[in-house]
Amino acid sequence: MQVLSESQRYITIKVKCPFCGGENEIYVNKEEIMKDPSGIVRIPIEHDAPQPHILVIDVDSHGFIRSAYLIKGYAVLERIPVFDIIDAVGIDNFAKLLCWLLTYDDIYIYGYDPNIVKLLRALLAYVFGGQRKIAIEEKARMKLDIFNTPQPEFSIDLILRRLRSAMRNIKDPQSLAAYLRHEIGNYLDCLKIFERVLKETTRKLTIKDLIELSENKLRDDEVKFLLAILRMRGINVEKKVLIPEFKITEIF
Repeated sequence: MQVLSESQRYITIKVKCPFCGGENEIYVNKEEIMKDPSGIVRIPIEHDAPQPHILVIDVDSHGFIRSAYLIKGYAVLERIPVFDIIDAVGIDNFAKLLCWLLTYDDIYIYGYDPNIVKLLRALLAYVFGGQRKIAIEEKARMKLDIFNTPQPEFSIDLILRRLRSAMRNIKDPQSLAAYLRHEIGNYLDCLKIFERVLKETTRKLTIKDLIELSENKLRDDEVKFLLAILRMRGINVEKKVLIPEFKITEIF
Protein backbone atom coordinates (compact mmCIF):
# COMPACT_ATOMS: atom_id res chain seq x y z
CA MET A 1 0.00 0.00 0.00
CA GLN A 2 1.23 3.49 -0.89
CA VAL A 3 -0.35 6.86 -0.09
CA LEU A 4 -0.10 8.77 -3.37
CA SER A 5 -1.69 12.08 -2.47
CA GLU A 6 -3.93 13.83 0.01
CA SER A 7 -6.27 16.78 -0.40
CA GLN A 8 -8.80 18.42 1.90
CA ARG A 9 -11.50 15.97 0.81
CA TYR A 10 -9.76 12.84 -0.48
CA ILE A 11 -6.86 10.50 0.21
CA THR A 12 -5.53 8.63 -2.82
CA ILE A 13 -3.87 5.30 -2.09
CA LYS A 14 -2.35 2.62 -4.32
CA VAL A 15 -3.21 -0.97 -3.40
CA LYS A 16 -1.65 -4.16 -4.78
CA CYS A 17 -3.70 -7.35 -4.59
CA PRO A 18 -1.70 -10.24 -3.03
CA PHE A 19 -3.69 -12.79 -5.05
CA CYS A 20 -3.50 -11.51 -8.64
CA GLY A 21 -0.90 -8.75 -8.36
CA GLY A 22 -3.33 -6.20 -9.78
CA GLU A 23 -2.90 -2.59 -8.66
CA ASN A 24 -5.68 -0.07 -8.00
CA GLU A 25 -5.75 3.60 -7.12
CA ILE A 26 -8.42 4.13 -4.49
CA TYR A 27 -9.93 7.51 -3.64
CA VAL A 28 -11.04 7.62 -0.02
CA ASN A 29 -13.45 10.36 1.04
CA LYS A 30 -12.27 11.85 4.36
CA GLU A 31 -15.79 12.96 5.23
CA GLU A 32 -17.01 9.37 4.91
CA ILE A 33 -14.29 8.23 7.33
CA MET A 34 -15.13 10.98 9.81
CA LYS A 35 -18.82 9.98 9.77
CA ASP A 36 -17.93 6.40 10.71
CA PRO A 37 -17.72 6.05 14.53
CA SER A 38 -14.72 3.75 14.14
CA GLY A 39 -12.77 6.26 12.03
CA ILE A 40 -12.25 3.49 9.49
CA VAL A 41 -13.99 2.79 6.19
CA ARG A 42 -14.28 -0.66 4.57
CA ILE A 43 -13.73 -0.78 0.80
CA PRO A 44 -14.23 -3.90 -1.37
CA ILE A 45 -12.20 -4.05 -4.60
CA GLU A 46 -13.27 -6.60 -7.21
CA HIS A 47 -10.92 -8.33 -9.68
CA ASP A 48 -11.80 -10.74 -12.50
CA ALA A 49 -8.59 -12.74 -13.09
CA PRO A 50 -7.28 -15.39 -12.69
CA GLN A 51 -10.72 -16.00 -11.14
CA PRO A 52 -13.27 -13.60 -9.67
CA HIS A 53 -12.15 -12.40 -6.24
CA ILE A 54 -12.57 -9.41 -3.92
CA LEU A 55 -9.84 -7.67 -1.91
CA VAL A 56 -11.45 -5.99 1.12
CA ILE A 57 -9.48 -3.25 2.89
CA ASP A 58 -10.12 -1.17 6.02
CA VAL A 59 -8.64 2.33 5.62
CA ASP A 60 -8.19 4.98 8.34
CA SER A 61 -8.12 8.78 8.06
CA HIS A 62 -4.36 8.78 7.36
CA GLY A 63 -4.71 6.43 4.40
CA PHE A 64 -3.24 3.47 6.29
CA ILE A 65 -4.73 0.02 5.70
CA ARG A 66 -5.66 -1.31 9.12
CA SER A 67 -6.70 -4.76 7.90
CA ALA A 68 -7.32 -6.62 4.64
CA TYR A 69 -8.67 -9.97 3.49
CA LEU A 70 -9.58 -11.84 0.31
CA ILE A 71 -12.91 -13.34 -0.76
CA LYS A 72 -12.47 -15.88 -3.56
CA GLY A 73 -13.76 -19.18 -4.88
CA TYR A 74 -17.35 -17.98 -4.90
CA ALA A 75 -20.13 -18.70 -7.33
CA VAL A 76 -23.81 -17.85 -7.47
CA LEU A 77 -25.72 -20.74 -9.00
CA GLU A 78 -28.06 -18.49 -10.93
CA ARG A 79 -27.54 -14.89 -11.85
CA ILE A 80 -29.51 -12.89 -9.30
CA PRO A 81 -30.00 -9.20 -10.23
CA VAL A 82 -28.70 -7.96 -6.88
CA PHE A 83 -28.48 -4.26 -7.74
CA ASP A 84 -31.97 -4.24 -9.26
CA ILE A 85 -33.46 -5.95 -6.20
CA ILE A 86 -31.86 -3.48 -3.76
CA ASP A 87 -32.96 -0.56 -5.95
CA ALA A 88 -36.51 -1.92 -6.10
CA VAL A 89 -36.99 -2.28 -2.33
CA GLY A 90 -34.72 0.62 -1.37
CA ILE A 91 -31.34 0.38 0.32
CA ASP A 92 -32.77 1.32 3.75
CA ASN A 93 -35.39 -1.44 3.58
CA PHE A 94 -32.77 -3.95 2.42
CA ALA A 95 -30.45 -3.01 5.31
CA LYS A 96 -33.34 -3.39 7.79
CA LEU A 97 -34.17 -6.84 6.35
CA LEU A 98 -30.55 -7.94 6.83
CA CYS A 99 -30.65 -6.72 10.43
CA TRP A 100 -33.94 -8.49 11.20
CA LEU A 101 -32.62 -11.75 9.74
CA LEU A 102 -29.40 -11.42 11.73
CA THR A 103 -31.60 -11.17 14.81
CA TYR A 104 -34.32 -13.78 14.24
CA ASP A 105 -35.11 -16.91 12.26
CA ASP A 106 -38.43 -17.84 10.60
CA ILE A 107 -39.28 -14.47 9.08
CA TYR A 108 -41.89 -14.19 6.34
CA ILE A 109 -41.40 -11.46 3.74
CA TYR A 110 -44.09 -10.06 1.46
CA GLY A 111 -44.79 -7.09 -0.80
CA TYR A 112 -47.02 -5.76 -3.54
CA ASP A 113 -44.73 -7.10 -6.31
CA PRO A 114 -44.54 -10.93 -6.14
CA ASN A 115 -41.67 -11.07 -8.66
CA ILE A 116 -39.47 -8.85 -6.48
CA VAL A 117 -40.43 -10.89 -3.40
CA LYS A 118 -39.41 -14.11 -5.17
CA LEU A 119 -36.04 -12.67 -6.28
CA LEU A 120 -35.38 -11.22 -2.83
CA ARG A 121 -36.10 -14.59 -1.20
CA ALA A 122 -33.46 -16.18 -3.46
CA LEU A 123 -30.94 -13.44 -2.70
CA LEU A 124 -31.45 -13.61 1.08
CA ALA A 125 -31.25 -17.42 1.02
CA TYR A 126 -27.85 -17.12 -0.69
CA VAL A 127 -26.55 -14.28 1.49
CA PHE A 128 -27.47 -16.09 4.72
CA GLY A 129 -26.12 -19.41 3.43
CA GLY A 130 -29.02 -21.47 4.75
CA GLN A 131 -28.45 -20.26 8.33
CA ARG A 132 -31.76 -18.40 8.36
CA LYS A 133 -35.20 -19.57 7.24
CA ILE A 134 -37.36 -17.39 5.03
CA ALA A 135 -40.55 -18.89 6.47
CA ILE A 136 -43.93 -19.55 4.93
CA GLU A 137 -46.65 -17.24 6.27
CA GLU A 138 -48.34 -19.82 8.53
CA LYS A 139 -45.11 -20.67 10.40
CA ALA A 140 -43.54 -17.21 10.64
CA ARG A 141 -42.62 -15.57 13.94
CA MET A 142 -42.61 -12.22 12.16
CA LYS A 143 -43.97 -10.79 8.88
CA LEU A 144 -42.10 -8.01 7.10
CA ASP A 145 -43.21 -5.84 4.21
CA ILE A 146 -40.12 -5.54 2.00
CA PHE A 147 -41.23 -2.11 0.74
CA ASN A 148 -41.97 -0.72 4.21
CA THR A 149 -39.72 -2.60 6.62
CA PRO A 150 -39.86 -1.45 10.26
CA GLN A 151 -36.74 -0.27 12.08
CA PRO A 152 -35.26 -2.80 14.54
CA GLU A 153 -34.65 -1.65 18.11
CA PHE A 154 -31.04 -0.76 17.27
CA SER A 155 -29.11 1.33 14.76
CA ILE A 156 -28.69 -0.11 11.25
CA ASP A 157 -26.02 2.48 10.33
CA LEU A 158 -23.14 -0.02 10.18
CA ILE A 159 -24.98 -2.22 7.68
CA LEU A 160 -26.06 0.83 5.66
CA ARG A 161 -22.47 2.09 5.43
CA ARG A 162 -21.27 -1.34 4.28
CA LEU A 163 -24.01 -1.54 1.65
CA ARG A 164 -23.37 1.93 0.27
CA SER A 165 -19.62 1.37 0.07
CA ALA A 166 -20.10 -2.02 -1.61
CA MET A 167 -22.58 -0.67 -4.17
CA ARG A 168 -20.19 2.16 -5.05
CA ASN A 169 -17.14 -0.05 -5.45
CA ILE A 170 -18.49 -3.34 -6.79
CA LYS A 171 -20.01 -3.52 -10.27
CA ASP A 172 -20.69 -7.24 -10.77
CA PRO A 173 -23.90 -8.60 -9.14
CA GLN A 174 -22.28 -11.95 -8.31
CA SER A 175 -19.37 -10.20 -6.57
CA LEU A 176 -21.76 -8.06 -4.54
CA ALA A 177 -23.75 -11.12 -3.47
CA ALA A 178 -20.54 -12.94 -2.50
CA TYR A 179 -19.31 -9.95 -0.49
CA LEU A 180 -22.61 -9.70 1.41
CA ARG A 181 -22.59 -13.46 2.05
CA HIS A 182 -19.07 -13.26 3.48
CA GLU A 183 -19.83 -10.30 5.78
CA ILE A 184 -23.16 -11.69 6.99
CA GLY A 185 -21.68 -15.17 7.48
CA ASN A 186 -18.93 -13.72 9.66
CA TYR A 187 -21.52 -11.89 11.79
CA LEU A 188 -23.67 -15.02 12.15
CA ASP A 189 -20.68 -17.07 13.28
CA CYS A 190 -19.65 -14.43 15.84
CA LEU A 191 -23.23 -14.07 17.11
CA LYS A 192 -23.29 -17.80 17.90
CA ILE A 193 -20.02 -17.54 19.82
CA PHE A 194 -21.00 -14.37 21.69
CA GLU A 195 -24.44 -15.71 22.65
CA ARG A 196 -23.00 -18.94 24.03
CA VAL A 197 -20.24 -17.17 25.97
CA LEU A 198 -22.53 -14.49 27.41
CA LYS A 199 -24.97 -17.13 28.62
CA GLU A 200 -22.22 -19.22 30.22
CA THR A 201 -19.82 -16.62 31.63
CA THR A 202 -19.77 -15.69 35.30
CA ARG A 203 -17.49 -12.69 34.82
CA LYS A 204 -17.97 -9.39 33.05
CA LEU A 205 -16.35 -9.30 29.61
CA THR A 206 -14.80 -6.37 27.75
CA ILE A 207 -15.03 -5.37 24.11
CA LYS A 208 -11.40 -6.53 23.77
CA ASP A 209 -12.38 -9.98 25.10
CA LEU A 210 -15.08 -10.25 22.44
CA ILE A 211 -12.77 -9.09 19.66
CA GLU A 212 -10.36 -11.86 20.69
CA LEU A 213 -13.24 -14.37 20.69
CA SER A 214 -13.90 -13.36 17.07
CA GLU A 215 -10.23 -14.21 16.32
CA ASN A 216 -9.73 -10.49 15.65
CA LYS A 217 -12.11 -10.58 12.68
CA LEU A 218 -14.28 -7.80 14.16
CA ARG A 219 -13.65 -4.17 15.02
CA ASP A 220 -15.09 -2.65 18.19
CA ASP A 221 -17.98 -1.00 16.32
CA GLU A 222 -18.92 -4.36 14.83
CA VAL A 223 -18.82 -6.01 18.27
CA LYS A 224 -21.15 -3.31 19.63
CA PHE A 225 -23.50 -3.85 16.68
CA LEU A 226 -23.70 -7.58 17.42
CA LEU A 227 -24.25 -6.85 21.13
CA ALA A 228 -27.24 -4.71 20.13
CA ILE A 229 -28.66 -7.70 18.24
CA LEU A 230 -28.14 -9.99 21.25
CA ARG A 231 -29.80 -7.43 23.50
CA MET A 232 -32.84 -7.47 21.20
CA ARG A 233 -32.88 -11.27 21.52
CA GLY A 234 -33.32 -10.83 25.27
CA ILE A 235 -29.76 -11.16 26.58
CA ASN A 236 -28.87 -8.71 29.37
CA VAL A 237 -25.81 -7.29 27.61
CA GLU A 238 -25.21 -4.50 30.13
CA LYS A 239 -24.90 -7.09 32.90
CA LYS A 240 -22.48 -9.28 30.95
CA VAL A 241 -20.24 -6.78 29.13
CA LEU A 242 -18.27 -3.80 30.40
CA ILE A 243 -18.81 -1.02 27.85
CA PRO A 244 -17.50 2.18 29.46
CA GLU A 245 -16.54 4.04 26.31
CA PHE A 246 -20.00 4.79 24.94
CA LYS A 247 -23.54 5.34 26.11
CA ILE A 248 -25.68 2.25 25.75
CA THR A 249 -28.48 4.19 24.09
CA GLU A 250 -26.20 5.39 21.27
CA ILE A 251 -26.01 1.87 19.85
CA PHE A 252 -29.08 0.25 21.35
